[in-house]
Order: sequence, then C-alpha cells, then structure tokens
Amino acid sequence: MSKTISNRFIWLWEKGLLYIMLTGIVYAVYSLSTNVGVLDWRKEVTYFNYIKISLVDYNMFPYFWWEKLTNIDWYPPIRATAAFIAIPETPVFSPIIPLIMIMSVIGFIKLYMFLMFIVGVVGVVKLKKQLNWNDIQFRTYCAMYLFSPIIMQHLAVGYSPWINLFLFPWFVFFLAEKNKLRSSIGIAGTMAFVLLQGGVYTFIWFMMIFILYSFWCLIIDRKWQIILQMAIVPLLVLLLALVRIYSTANAYVDFTRVWFETNGYNPFNFLFYALIPTVTIQPIDLLFWTDLFRIGIPQHDGGIFWGLIVIMVLVMVFRFKEIFKKGTKSQNTINYLAMFFTAATIFIFSFFSVWAAIMKTIQSLIYIPFFESIKNYGFRWAIPAYLGFTLVLANNTEKIWLVLSDWLKTKIWINIKTVAIILFKVAVLGLGVVWLVLLFLKNQILDQFKNVISIAFNGEAFAFIRNRMEGMDQNNLEFYFLKAENLYSVIQQWILIILIFLFMIVVFALIFKINRNKTAIIIEKYPFLKFEMLLAIPLLFSMSMWTKLAISVPYTDFPVQTVESPTVIVERDSLYSSPKISVTPKEMIIKPDAEIKPYGYKFPKILARDSKYLLVKTKNAVLFNMQNELMIKPLDNEEIIVTFKTKTINRTLLITLISWLGSIVFFIVSNFRSKKLRG
Repeated sequence: MSKTISNRFIWLWEKGLLYIMLTGIVYAVYSLSTNVGVLDWRKEVTYFNYIKISLVDYNMFPYFWWEKLTNIDWYPPIRATAAFIAIPETPVFSPIIPLIMIMSVIGFIKLYMFLMFIVGVVGVVKLKKQLNWNDIQFRTYCAMYLFSPIIMQHLAVGYSPWINLFLFPWFVFFLAEKNKLRSSIGIAGTMAFVLLQGGVYTFIWFMMIFILYSFWCLIIDRKWQIILQMAIVPLLVLLLALVRIYSTANAYVDFTRVWFETNGYNPFNFLFYALIPTVTIQPIDLLFWTDLFRIGIPQHDGGIFWGLIVIMVLVMVFRFKEIFKKGTKSQNTINYLAMFFTAATIFIFSFFSVWAAIMKTIQSLIYIPFFESIKNYGFRWAIPAYLGFTLVLANNTEKIWLVLSDWLKTKIWINIKTVAIILFKVAVLGLGVVWLVLLFLKNQILDQFKNVISIAFNGEAFAFIRNRMEGMDQNNLEFYFLKAENLYSVIQQWILIILIFLFMIVVFALIFKINRNKTAIIIEKYPFLKFEMLLAIPLLFSMSMWTKLAISVPYTDFPVQTVESPTVIVERDSLYSSPKISVTPKEMIIKPDAEIKPYGYKFPKILARDSKYLLVKTKNAVLFNMQNELMIKPLDNEEIIVTFKTKTINRTLLITLISWLGSIVFFIVSNFRSKKLRG
C-alpha cells in the first residue's frame, strides 16, 4: 500500500502535477480566507463594491461616482476623473464581473482570483503541448512560474489587476502558434482581455515583450510576415478592447500624473531581494514598511525573489554559444534566442534610471501626457524580464543542469563546499546560543534597549536611532518601547525559523546517509533532483510567506463605497441653502430649496474636465470650469437633471462585442478546418 502511494507521489511529481497541486493549495488558502491584504486594497474593495451597487441596485454600469471616499481619492487613477467607467484599472468590463451580482464583494474577489489561477494553470498545461516540452522542462517551468511569489506578493498589497499575469502562458501559447493569423488574433485577444480586466501594467509588459520579441525575430529570421503581425496585433487590440481604450483615453488624454523620481535597481538591492526570500510570521500590518530595509526599493513592490534563477541566467550568459548553438535557436515556432534577447533588454530597463531616461527621451520627441504616468517604477520591468527568462530557462533546463553538475566537480567548488559545511555548523551552533540567550535574558536585554531608546528620545545621544523614530510629535516613550518589544520578538522568531530550516537540512542529510543505497538509486534515476529542489523549494516558501501576509489583516478595516450625493458649494450667496441632490451612477438631480436663483453650484470633488462626460438633460443649466472644478450655473430655479453621456460608450461596447464574436467564430471555424485537414 505504502509503495503504491509512494509511486503515485513520484508520478505526480514527474508529470509536474504535484507543483500544480501545491500552488493550488496556496491559492485555495488565500481564496478561502475572508481577509485580503493591506494598502491599495482599500481602493480595490471600493472599486468592486461600487460595481456591485451599480449593477444590483441601479441595473446599470458604474458610469460615474459623484462622491468619492476621502481616504482613497488621492490615488492617481481616481484623482484623474470622477468617471468611474473610465478608470483603467477596474475589472468593470471583465466577462467574469456579472457573478458579483449574486455574491458578496469579498466572496466574488476571492472567486475571481481563484478562477484566474485556474486559467493560468490550464494555460501552463496547454503551453507544454504547444512547445513540446518534456517532463523536466515542464516541471522546471511550473516551479519558476507557478511558485514565483510575484502575483501573491502584489495581491497582498492590493495590486489586484496583476492577477492578469496568469494570462502569460496563453500569451506565449498564441505567440508560438504556427498560423500567423490565428497567432495575431490570439495575442491581441489575450492583451485585450488583460485591458478589459484592468491590467494596465500587465498589458504594457505584454506589449513590450511582443514588440521586442518581434524585433529580435525580424533581425534573426528576416521574415516579412513578422512586420505584418506587428501591424495587425495593435489594430486588433484596439477593436477587441475599444470600450476600455476609448473611455480611458477620453478621461486621461490631458491628465498628467505628478512625476516623482524613482530609481531602478542597482546590483546590490536587486541581488538582496532576488536571493533572500521574504521570511516573517508577523501580520503584515505590524511588519509592513514600504522600504523596510532602507535600500531604495520598496520591499512589497520591488522585492522580487528569484533564487536559483539568478544562477541559471548567469549560466545562460557564460555558456551562451553552447546553449544557443546553430539549429537550436528556434524550436516549435518559438525563437528562444529572440526571447532571451527580449528578456535581457527588458531586464536592463529595470536598473538605475534607464526606463525614466527612455521615457523622457520619447517625451522630448513627442509629447503624450499619458507617458508621464508610466515612466515611474523602472524596477517593475524586472517582472516581464523574469517571465521571459523562465521560458528560455525551462526549455534549456537539462543543458543548464549539466553545466552546474560540471561546476560542482571542480576543485574550487570542492573547497567552497568544505568551507560551507564548516560555516553551516558554526551557524547552527551560534544561532542556537543566540536564541537561548534571547529567550532566557529577554528582560535584561530589553531593559538595556529601553535605556538606549530613552536617551535617543531625549536627544542626549544615539542620533541614528532618534532619526528613525517617526512621529515623535505624536508618540510617547511607551510607543517606542512597544516597537522595541515587537522587534525583539521578530528577531527571535526569525532566528527560530532559520534554526528549524537548518535542522531540517540536518535531518534530510541523515536520512539520505542512513538510506544510502535507496537514495543512490533515486539520484541515479534523477541526477538533477538536487538542482530542481534548490529551485522549487525556496520559491514555494517565498510565495507561502506572502500568502500568510496577504491573509493576516481583517477585511473590516476597509470602508464601503455607496452611491452618495456629491459635496456642493453654493456660490456667491451665503443665505442660500444647499439644494436637495439625488444621484444614481448615471445621473444627478438638483432640486433648489429657495426661490432665489444662486450664481452656481460648485462641486469640489469633480474636475471641470469631467464636463465632457456630462449633459444637462433639462437644458436649464450650463457646465463650466471654476478653478479646475466643475461648476453648474442654473438658468432658472427649476429642477436640474445632469446625466452621463452613454451613447458613445454603448457604441464602443457594441464594436468590442462584435469584434470578440468575430474572433471566436474565426477560431472555431479555423480549428474545425485544421482538424478536418489532419483527418
């Protein structure tokens, strides 16, 4: 019986299904939790809630929100417009969104995330067949892609549109399609779907990969069909996502996000995050800090863990000619050499101020306000670079493992291994002693800490500590004592986790030593198992840590958005009382309270530029700009009805639906013909 279970387990691992199951467990844990995370989740929950209210209570799209919550209206996408339907990062046009009408908001969010995970898993399985990968290549890709903490890490802080990264396997699937017309429609459809679901950054990354990959393929293969595809795909994206592109472009064409200087990685902070997985057992709201280690890049955004992938990329670079020798550059319609150059080019964007310099150069040649909004966060380009590298690394897994095996046989590595074993023993002994000291001398050590904190708080010494005491005008000494106790507990917990991890290594080593004969058979059958485990386990661990952080904060902390009447100021008549206002997501009705006609009604939370979306249905008022804020000037003292212009939105939505219907019909007919020809 045990042998049957063991064989089944090995079979699941060999086929990559074990990795899929483990990832499924992690996302199931997140989906079954009633919590979501911190930071931008207050904005995201508001988005989903407003969509539900509009669909359920008013039977309409969330066209406009007249009164935005004060604690979220500073976010750039919200600050740009009160036209909710124009905000590019909402999933209002997602085909999954109707389910929110029959579910709770949080229930729908969790279902939405899990459904996207399923879409990603199906894409990974389809990609294996499309690229004709063997089991080792497939397992390696599953480990690098599914175990990567990138998606869960950003879900933890409310970047929910980044769930669209689960569409990357489908993007590559269509990129590898032999029929160029089907390939173009598939690529465009994937990117349009991302846009409709609010994945602006994901769309930009996919488009950059497509453009650079096509460029490198053009240089390497020199086929004119590539130029045709580069022209067709953007046009198809325009048709398939027209309702999103039009509504967003109309709102943001003259909006400029405030520019703030953000550096990309430097070699130190990239390697720091890439080689050290997130380790914590504290709730994210207690531990979280945007730049916890003060190294210039926020941990939650740029702290992308790569693990062994860094070494694998270096192997690709140092053994470049050997891996990309003639005849192996392009396989199964994917040009891996072009993909490697694409990932490497994008990777360069993520360092120093390279991306900002590129965008500033473009701005100097052609001024497009929108570009101001995407030239920040250069370090985020490491994400599409990572995605591109994983494809090339998975395809060349066995070559890379062979190189690493050869390196392990060199005298240098044997000497390094000897030193590493000594350091390992010292670390176990040293950390064990430190943990015991921290455990039994906690009160004495904390008393010394509190003395130092008191001196720093009073400005008598330890200026470097005083400089890190944020909010001194609001907090007392007890606050900083509590922070010191929390930090002490965190240090204890981190040391304990590391000790447990080191102890597990010792246990596994003993098991292998005791069962040397059996393990020798496994090693002989799976010679690269150690490399695969060194790749997969740290990535899975890092993703699990971010999952714990994501579910550690109660959802109840987030406000609920309702359809509320806007804040209004009656201009130039202090005696005139505020009018009665009622609103829906589509229109606003203003009912004057007095017989005297005021000069105008000013709406401080609605920008004057939003007047292009609005129409005075009763024709008894004029919309105009009052210090960049919307002013409604009545022409009489009768009821005023202001409505959202839906005609063009509805037209673009119709074109979008027809484009999707045409694309789906084409694929059905095309696949039927292909099967008939093969038959």
